[in-house]
Amino acid sequence: MDLNDAFTAGAEPEAIQTAPAAVKSDTYPLVADGAAYNPFFNPMRYWGNLSPWFSVGAAFGLPETSPQVPSGCELEQVHILQRHGARYPTSGTNKFSALLQSAVVNGTGFTAKGPLEFLNTWSYKLGAEILTPFGRKQLYDLGVAARVQYGHLLDGFTELPVFRTTSEWRMVQSARNWAAGFFGLEEYPTSYYESIIIEEEGYNNTLVPWYDCNNANGDLYAMGSWYANNWTEIYLKDTVTRLQQHIDGVELTTALVSDMQDLCAYETVSIGYSKFCDLFTEEEWRGYQYANGE
Repeated sequence: MDLNDAFTAGAEPEAIQTAPAAVKSDTYPLVADGAAYNPFFNPMRYWGNLSPWFSVGAAFGLPETSPQVPSGCELEQVHILQRHGARYPTSGTNKFSALLQSAVVNGTGFTAKGPLEFLNTWSYKLGAEILTPFGRKQLYDLGVAARVQYGHLLDGFTELPVFRTTSEWRMVQSARNWAAGFFGLEEYPTSYYESIIIEEEGYNNTLVPWYDCNNANGDLYAMGSWYANNWTEIYLKDTVTRLQQHIDGVELTTALVSDMQDLCAYETVSIGYSKFCDLFTEEEWRGYQYANGE
């Protein structure tokens, strides 16, 4: 008997026809630090674009909609547009970590106590730009989910599907992890065409219109940054005063405290948890969400 004949897949799933609406709420294996003061409030959902994805309630969508195909109808096509998975921060953007490192290197030093005492032994452990292990898992899981929901569309499919992504490496990583979840590790390299669109000025890239939109890099963009920074000055003003009393040798600002909130999000999706998360109140996390345009 041919070994290949002993391992064959069954019928393609079509759970979209019968399954109730899927609800995504868990973030395993991440630890939801920062919620100790309120077990009903999850800061992870208030990190703007850095939040792990989750399902929203009916109040944010159309309460009468359903993932099930109505009787008498047939699902023939599915178009999916997805963001990249959780990633490490852009290199050199976190000024707070750079400030602490500078104080150590220059010999001026700092001393932290109370809720900031962990800073005395803390070090920056994050990578840059690419997906984190959790980010890879996110896209793999989404690929598996899509196969369970829409795998029946492959029945009778005679041409390989095309997956489009941009040339930024975390985008390519996301597309490939999604494909691995959808097709399986053994099959995915030869089961689809990969179209990588160059993400540079002068190229027509509909997935990243940054270089194509006249307003993307102009005054309107600068105006948005100004309003975001101005809001940071408002919602973190009292936070600076509260945290400054626990650290000597470093002068905090609203921008630096905002960087500390960034570190909570980036450390959590990178190494699973972050002690920065417990430093902020529910109101301050809501302010952070608003500052990030969500």
